[in-house]
Amino acid sequence: MACACVLSAGAAGARADLSVDGTRFIYPAQDKSITLRTGNPGSAPILVQIWLDQGEGQDDLSRLAAPFVPMPPLFRLNPGERKAIQLRYTGEPLPQDRESQFWINFMEVPTAGERRDGLKLQINLSMKLLFRPKGLPGDPRKAPGELRWAYHPAGAVLAAENPTPYSVTLRTLRVRGAPDAGLEGVTVPPYSSARLAWPGPLPRAQELTLDYEAVDDLGLAAAGTARARAAAGS
Repeated sequence: MACACVLSAGAAGARADLSVDGTRFIYPAQDKSITLRTGNPGSAPILVQIWLDQGEGQDDLSRLAAPFVPMPPLFRLNPGERKAIQLRYTGEPLPQDRESQFWINFMEVPTAGERRDGLKLQINLSMKLLFRPKGLPGDPRKAPGELRWAYHPAGAVLAAENPTPYSVTLRTLRVRGAPDAGLEGVTVPPYSSARLAWPGPLPRAQELTLDYEAVDDLGLAAAGTARARAAAGS
């Protein structure tokens, strides 16, 4: 099952569209390239620029140093047209004992006609890219269930420790019995931890039950449950 992300923007009666198949991407280290599939379901031509970063948010793209090259980095999509973009790893050293996270950025650039007409439609879309070294131990599908959780009731803080080489992303995270909507878009890096400030009070108990939706390699959500124990001294 494939997912597609479509962003649209409109101004002064004009409309532009950019679609990308998928919501996140895995780059196996042994592959020479991976394919990004884009499309234009709209009624006007668009220009698309692609670059990668690690979330720096630099305006000057020449200062970014992500070791990946999109081919081509700038292209035109006519209405109804689809285009496959090859993303290649340049071979610069990356950790071989864990995944490394990058962001693929898509920016729609106004066409000459739109600029001439005073329209400056711009679409920005960022998608996660995980570089996965060959031979990592364990199963990435099981990594969300291996997170170790603790909580600090006084400060309404949850702590997650990731003992695996895989980056874990939780689309949603809820605490049973907590009177709030929980958190969204939680990432716990490999062999690392994350402290999560909860948006409201946490129940006072020796153990909490957590419900989450973890994002898999295809960008799909898989439901899971975990237990968080009160931290020592809480």
